[in-house]
Amino acid sequence: MQTTDDGQAQADSDVRATTDAGTHVRARTVTRELDELFLSMSSRARARLEFELELELDI
Repeated sequence: MQTTDDGQAQADSDVRATTDAGTHVRARTVTRELDELFLSMSSRARARLEFELELELDI
């Protein structure tokens, strides 16, 4: 019975690692796209966005 538990634990670990890696790649892609969008905005639009984010996040 221990072998089954060990196998399941390894499978669970593999799924978590795969999910974490996929999430990390997606997060990097979204971050890059947001950076590109932010840089393409006018300085006034960037300032407004920063202001709104500060209000929303209570920074």
